[in-house]
Amino acid sequence: MTVPKNNTNDKVIRPAAFSGTFYPSSATELSNNLNDLFAAQPKNQGVPRLLISPHAGYKFSGTVAARGYSQVDPDTSTVFIIGPSHYRGFNGVHISCVDYYETPLGNVSVHTKIVNEIKESSLSVSVPEVEYLEHSLEVQLPFLQTRLKAFSIVPIIIGNAPVDEIARMIIPFIDGKTLVVASSDLSHFLDHSEACITDKKSIETILGKGEDDCIDSCGETAIRVLMRLAQMIGLKPQLLDLRTSFDTAPQVGSSRVVGYASVAYLDTPETDGAAENPISAMGQLLNDEVKCALLENARGSIRSAVCKEEFCESELPRELALKKLGCFVTLTNSGKLRGCIGCIEPVKPLAESVKENAVRAAICDPRFPPLMMGEIDGIHIEISILTQPQRVEFTTPEELLAKLNIGEDGVILKSGLRESTFLPQVWKQLPDKTSFLKHLSLKGGMGPDGWKTALVQVYKVIHFGEAEYSEE
Repeated sequence: MTVPKNNTNDKVIRPAAFSGTFYPSSATELSNNLNDLFAAQPKNQGVPRLLISPHAGYKFSGTVAARGYSQVDPDTSTVFIIGPSHYRGFNGVHISCVDYYETPLGNVSVHTKIVNEIKESSLSVSVPEVEYLEHSLEVQLPFLQTRLKAFSIVPIIIGNAPVDEIARMIIPFIDGKTLVVASSDLSHFLDHSEACITDKKSIETILGKGEDDCIDSCGETAIRVLMRLAQMIGLKPQLLDLRTSFDTAPQVGSSRVVGYASVAYLDTPETDGAAENPISAMGQLLNDEVKCALLENARGSIRSAVCKEEFCESELPRELALKKLGCFVTLTNSGKLRGCIGCIEPVKPLAESVKENAVRAAICDPRFPPLMMGEIDGIHIEISILTQPQRVEFTTPEELLAKLNIGEDGVILKSGLRESTFLPQVWKQLPDKTSFLKHLSLKGGMGPDGWKTALVQVYKVIHFGEAEYSEE
């Protein structure tokens, strides 16, 4: 096992364990190798925010890896690198335990602030030896050192851990200057023709076109974390390159090959600030008939859960029923809040999300006791449909305040693993911007001034309630 080195400042450095094997140990030779790989790449077709990149020796997968890294924004400042453990199994995720990673091109700084915050997660375990032995993170670094101006990394090695929880651990730290790299090869040691078939199926799954949900790869969990992040953020995958070791190094033969792919996740029209608002684009679908159907399904779901009664679900247009959007369901009784639960990210189809959140608001909101049968007829239901959250860039609290729109913006605050949101309707109770943000900070356990340093996102909402469609 390679042991960490300490420099004169008592900083822990992970030595370059695979220079001279996976890539050249000479800085000059390595730099020339990478420059040649980048020079051979076609013109950029979009800037990835998430990237799947292979981790074999450069003579095998270097061309495929360079294809993805050639599109990365040179001003990227933080890079999450997530990869599998090839040498030891364990439960949870190992977050880096060092201050720097060494390569022949110099030391790469670990973003210790983010690392320390992520280590608060229940998924985090300390298995230092897997970091010192693992190549999947190290081989990505020279590409980043060549492409980026100045950056720090958050190295994460994944053991046996739930994909959704890993994604939720990472997403609070993603902003416009962050790149997340899933380090993974595809199929291993198949005949070239069989590998091509197997890898094609894996890519179809990654691109959302597969029927069997198959991903044959050493870093399957890392890839699925990226897929989940892309879903949460609203990014679209694009295949950049797909080859086997026989394609890149035919001299090794075609009987036992390894597959490599580069996949970039790009902003979709729905997440592009210049594009049409996704809610506005569905304005014609969200007519009165559709809104009534959503409200009826919400009430029917609550009655079914509380009274154990079956209900006949109202049909919705297929496009809207399957559209993934964030939504909240709010319950009130005589004008007083009785429950409010929802999801900010577009994680489920709208029809399913409305029914599920209605039930959760009725019986799972920790602020209130579960709704009783006798209360059902007295509650009023309101549904809020959210646009994709967009980050607000600011350098001073005053600048942030100036950018918020009273009555229009839903606001999300994120600080480490803490997160809270207020729907735009809350502006009616807290019309002063400072007071609004102070209460939102306190709601998230960030202290009254937490909003001044938190990551801030805003979204718009279409909301409607039963009173608008009553027969009275």
